Order: sequence, then C-alpha cells, then structure tokens
Amino acid sequence: MTDLATAGLASVEAVDRLAADGPNTVAPPRPRRLAGRVGRQLADRLVALLLAAAVVTVVPAAEVVRGDLVRLDAGDIVPADLELTEALRAAFDESMVTGESAPVGRGPGETATAGTVLTVGRGAGVVVRTESASSLGRIAELVARTRPGRTLGNAVSLL
Repeated sequence: MTDLATAGLASVEAVDRLAADGPNTVAPPRPRRLAGRVGRQLADRLVALLLAAAVVTVVPAAEVVRGDLVRLDAGDIVPADLELTEALRAAFDESMVTGESAPVGRGPGETATAGTVLTVGRGAGVVVRTESASSLGRIAELVARTRPGRTLGNAVSLL
C-alpha cells in the first residue's frame, strides 16, 4: 500500500470508495411549512410579549404633541425632544444625531433628543419640541437646504 498522505488514492480506488460511502455532503434539513414556522414563533414568549406591547401602544409618533408624557423602555426610539421627568439607568444611543459612538447617560431634567434610541434602562419625559423644532427636525432642515457643492468628479469632468 502506498503512503496516502503523499500519493493520494488511485482514481479507481476513489471511485470505488465514493460508490461505497456516498458523496461527502450533508443532507439539507427538511423544509418547514409556513404554518408550522408561524406557530412556533407565536409560541415564543418573547414574540408574544412584543405583540402585546404593539397592541398596548395607542399613540403613533406622528401624533405626539408638546406637553404629552412619553414613557420609554430599552429599545424605544425617542419620538420627539423630551425633558426627562424620570430616568432609571437611562442611556441613549445618540449616534444618529451627534455621531457619538457610545451610549450617553441621561437623568431627570435633561433632554432626550428625537431620533435617539434608549439602549438601557427606562424613562419618561414631557414632549418639549416636535417636528422641525426638534433637534432631529433642525438637522433635517439643514440637510434639505444644503446645496451640493462641486465634487472632485465634477471638477475633473470640467477639465
């Protein structure tokens, strides 16, 4: 017998072994029916909790007005600029507005900015600014009013 590590198998031997052992593949999983997948998802407690939370929410972000009280839990997007009245270990991802990469802790009396995300903790606050008056709204207006400048690509095409 030859050393398999250096010479390998002869073609005839490889064909014989392939016929005896079968191809080197793993059988794909059996496809699951849509009804079964949906049923398993609905049986998951976390999914049921999320569905219940969606049902309990009655006011869409577009209908929030100054003076409304907004309660926030981890994962919620701040719908408008809020003056926090309660904050329990509240930290916000402000990267969308400020570019800050780390969550920023906020407490009662401080502002939670529209468009930020409460990453940790809980909080509540009174809406103080909405629409274009909010921090996110002001940024959107500035971007909308900014005229595109000449880019390097434009300058090269003019040459």
